[in-house]
Amino acid sequence: MKNIILTFIILLVSSALYSQNGKQNVKGLIIDKQSEIPLIGASINLVSNTSLGSVFDVDGNFLIKDIPVGRQAFEVNYLGYEPIIIPLMVSREKVKDFKTWLDS
Repeated sequence: MKNIILTFIILLVSSALYSQNGKQNVKGLIIDKQSEIPLIGASINLVSNTSLGSVFDVDGNFLIKDIPVGRQAFEVNYLGYEPIIIPLMVSREKVKDFKTWLDS
């Protein structure tokens, strides 16, 4: 019985610690600054972990899942445009949604 209670407490504490570290999704839209047309195929990556990233779809939208909560920086690249770094505060409470423009 003590082992079951101890196991339950360990699982409860570990899940609480995991939820404090938290992750959230980030989504957004990217468009050309002059023409205001979506930039299909542009890429966005988390600067601190380039394996977390996405490519913008046919409407210029993207979604990156499981971004660590806290201050993050994202790099947006598209051929023929100046790359930009976007600083964001990712919070546990809601999905971060933003719109940005690239200048050629």
